[in-house]
Amino acid sequence: MRHIGFSSGALAKGDFRRGIALQRTCPNATALELSALRDSELHPLVGALPSLDLSRFAYVSFHAPSRLREITERDLVDALRQLPPTMPIVVHPELIQSVAAW
Repeated sequence: MRHIGFSSGALAKGDFRRGIALQRTCPNATALELSALRDSELHPLVGALPSLDLSRFAYVSFHAPSRLREITERDLVDALRQLPPTMPIVVHPELIQSVAAW
């Protein structure tokens, strides 16, 4: 079975809880991309992750910020290390300034 779903940020810009809730109303959506596309969304989403019920989704990935305005690359890498080790992470390649940090 192919897993299809939406980005939480595409459904509710900046409100991952609402984005997840909206996707739950789609009975055939089995994939979810947790979006922290803006760096101000990163720490709230990573901090909330342990309390989110994502069991309905067969595939869950994480979209890292596409630009860094409020945090450093080191802050980003440290936050992403808090994600479950099996969770796929999407990163825009131009964010990587220090390959060793990753």
